[in-house]
Amino acid sequence: MRSPFARAAIRLLDERAQIPLTLPTPYVGWIDKIAGHLREAVDDGELAITEVSIPETAWLIVAGFHGVKNVPIQLGQMETIPDRRKNSSKGSCELSLRRLRSRRFLCLET
Repeated sequence: MRSPFARAAIRLLDERAQIPLTLPTPYVGWIDKIAGHLREAVDDGELAITEVSIPETAWLIVAGFHGVKNVPIQLGQMETIPDRRKNSSKGSCELSLRRLRSRRFLCLET
């Protein structure tokens, strides 16, 4: 990983239990933000969630993004992210940050 800022952020997350300060709980703000976007999409008829919990779905989106971001960082493979996304299975649920911001979601069925 080349960015000193990214390395510092990851180190703070990894070592937060050892820091003798009160730090904000990580990811909670993002989970709330994503849940809000999901609720808006449901209210606007852009997303049909009937049997799924919005808070759980928001948690999974944030956790999934964290993993997609962190795995290549930890393995020193940041340059492979675009290739992996381009070559990923079409049977997965596609949700880009751009779509999330515009509250448009598309799930491709296999």
